[in-house]
Amino acid sequence: MGSAIFGVIFLWPVWRVAEPLVEACVLDELTIATINLSGVNDQLDDTLTAVERLDVDILATQETSAQFLAISASLSETYPYVSPRDLNTADTVFIWSKRPIVEMYGDLLELPHTQKTATASVIFGGEALEILAVHIARPIVGFQKKDLVKILTPLQRMSSRHRLVLGDFNAAPWSDVVRYVERESGTQFYGGLLRTWSGVYPTPWPDLGVPAPFGNQLDHILASDRLHLDRFETIPIPGSVHRAVAARVRVGEMSMECRGR
Repeated sequence: MGSAIFGVIFLWPVWRVAEPLVEACVLDELTIATINLSGVNDQLDDTLTAVERLDVDILATQETSAQFLAISASLSETYPYVSPRDLNTADTVFIWSKRPIVEMYGDLLELPHTQKTATASVIFGGEALEILAVHIARPIVGFQKKDLVKILTPLQRMSSRHRLVLGDFNAAPWSDVVRYVERESGTQFYGGLLRTWSGVYPTPWPDLGVPAPFGNQLDHILASDRLHLDRFETIPIPGSVHRAVAARVRVGEMSMECRGR
């Protein structure tokens, strides 16, 4: 709660802007998005339509319900590569990809109530781009840190210099949670203060939150420093209490000519 109050009062400058990438030096690019599908119920068809319209290359979904998965055949056609492969596991984190997934890092982690992570590696700019999609627990005293440690376990097997961590962090950009993930994953937060959820800032007490007059920033995209992220936007998804966060990811050539521009 203290970090939330501190961040709101002092307007913590959490956003970073990637250095401009000269078009001639762009080696590869793709689009990404993350969405927590929590709250989806009687608007399933509208939800699926909105998710399909995101039309990104890499999509991470959290709290993916059995009802949503039951009607997701068309989504599987758009995204033929999915991690994990078992679409019968409800309330799970998934990575949906248009690009072939060349590796997954371990099985789903057994955590209370839901499966909290998905991993994938795709070829990007001739190298592996490692992706970790997460759904971090609410900041309940003594539990969120344990949740974080388990969720970040797949990082021990990741070694590429290109890395993305995205999903529902249940924490503001200036929080200890985001700082911890940055340190452990070798990534940085990008995108600025994007309102992704309407409500109060979560606290260790489920029935008590801190007012969020500027909106709630709980869904984030973190990236390693060799990646260039821009074109951030949030998109409402019918039936979900969250908004999707989308962005473009680019990587540039490392030649002396390009690095000097």
